Amino acid sequence: MSDTFDEEENRSTEAVPVPWGSSGGFSLDDFDPESFDVSGAPSATDAEDAATKDDDPFSHLTTGTELGGRYKLEKILGRGACGVVFRASHMVIGKKVAVKCLYPMLRSHPVLVERFFREARIAAAVDHPNVIKIFDGGDDAETLFLAMELLHGETLGERLERGRLALQEARELFLKIAEGLAAMHERGVVHRDLKPDNVFLTVGDDGRPGEPKVLDFGISKLKEPGRNDLTALGTIMGTPFYMAPEQMMNAKGVDRRADVYSLGVMLYEALSGQLPYNGENVADIFSAARSASCPALGDLAPHVSPEITAIVAKAMQVEPGGRHTSVDEMRAALEAATWGSGLDENATLEQLAPPARAQLPTPKPPPVFEEASPSQIDNFQTRVLARPPVAEPALPGWAILAMVALALLALASIAVAIVAILI
Repeated sequence: MSDTFDEEENRSTEAVPVPWGSSGGFSLDDFDPESFDVSGAPSATDAEDAATKDDDPFSHLTTGTELGGRYKLEKILGRGACGVVFRASHMVIGKKVAVKCLYPMLRSHPVLVERFFREARIAAAVDHPNVIKIFDGGDDAETLFLAMELLHGETLGERLERGRLALQEARELFLKIAEGLAAMHERGVVHRDLKPDNVFLTVGDDGRPGEPKVLDFGISKLKEPGRNDLTALGTIMGTPFYMAPEQMMNAKGVDRRADVYSLGVMLYEALSGQLPYNGENVADIFSAARSASCPALGDLAPHVSPEITAIVAKAMQVEPGGRHTSVDEMRAALEAATWGSGLDENATLEQLAPPARAQLPTPKPPPVFEEASPSQIDNFQTRVLARPPVAEPALPGWAILAMVALALLALASIAVAIVAILI
């Protein structure tokens, strides 16, 4: 299981709301990205390298450090290209939280800072059990941070590394993911980076599966009056394997149907155990996706019903107009469909494939003038039974003696005739 958002204790996923304007808090509504200096902004590569350098940019944040006057840091849970996630506890109520901190050198880049805090605005706007809760943020000691619910479990990506999902497991999971996405779309949010690594499968205190959570709104598109989209011209936003073809061309113009496409790819992978398209680079993946050259889901997973195969195929249409008009529409279709085809879903593809037709031997005619045994006769011809040998009738003894006497008499007669001739 992943440590991404939780460890062995206090695994509650219930959010405790903290007012944005509380002591030391950060009001996102009043946030002005232009107030940050844009000179000397580092590249994404610089940010990634910062996580491995000896001069750790978060060296001032150690176990026991108090952040924002509200959170006490406990340990690092993970690092990313733009920051690090700590496990922490609220200093007043003791609740365990995950604190996501932006690398200090990135605070001079207004676009990255805006995206960082926009994630909190989006999550705050979407209050749904299948969407992660982010309930606080701040700026403390040159560190910009967000506080979010602490989760225990693993990502869907980690789960799929162990193999495809069972039909019932996939049904329950994807209906809930669709519910979370639908709630986002209702609030005008398009995720734009929906993938297995951005879905967290929570586990409750009793060890049972909890609610899946849609994560990471860093590049989500939130329609807000007066706010410009933060996608730079020519920049690919998202993960190519799961991106809709139109998003690869221009991320600024996508709508909720891009998330429908991504959900279709995820379901395809979850049920078949492999991605529909692959490639060594973005161009290869884009070309394959545009040509829609992937095998049908039912061909890779014969245990999946034709109904589900058709729903996934519709979600993955190249043109947005050919897809489900909304995640809600796709969810309704998934809920009403029969998922299984009746074949054993635990069998391998070789076992599920129809058996090859047996090669029948070419019939040969049986011999006409020779006796034949059953092993020499073809099963597909009329059997010719060998005729049993005819036994000769036995002669009585007196007849045999008579025949011998006649033979001796004949020989004697021949001998007498020869002597007569010689005299």
